[in-house]
Amino acid sequence: MEKLLKIGIVGCGAIGSSLAKIITSDFTQKAKLCALYDIDMQKVYRLSAELKLPKLAVLSIDELIRKVDLVVEATKSESSLEIAKKTLISGRDILIMSVGGILGYEQELRLYADEHKVKVFIPSGAICGIDGLKASSYSTIHKVILTTIKPPKAFIGVPYVLRRKIRLEN
Repeated sequence: MEKLLKIGIVGCGAIGSSLAKIITSDFTQKAKLCALYDIDMQKVYRLSAELKLPKLAVLSIDELIRKVDLVVEATKSESSLEIAKKTLISGRDILIMSVGGILGYEQELRLYADEHKVKVFIPSGAICGIDGLKASSYSTIHKVILTTIKPPKAFIGVPYVLRRKIRLEN
């Protein structure tokens, strides 16, 4: 029998919860969800209860990292760089969902990954819509409407927003 990939998710909001549900329902032959962490522990306990896996909650990112092979970062962009560094230095692979937080630090993360012989995975996220359009352009598409919605609060602390002094409350 093949060894299961042990996965931990940091961030139990919409994205982290969706991924946790998919891992525990569709990928049980390849992976095992081993740990959940969020700064709001109520989210962790709620998700653990929903998954019927009460022992997933951990009290720190460090504890989560020690228990897994792959850390899934599903927090917010201002946290993703710190989580990525800590994960890579600990010799664990990471999937970074909040890609905006690592912009400009790609080389630094690559050095950590190379030094510790681990991998950084960066999904295309919302860009998938564009990739999907390119892939399907070989058929007969007549019209496409692509709508992406994100709450302004999701951009709090993003370097671009800070540099441009964008007032998100407006």
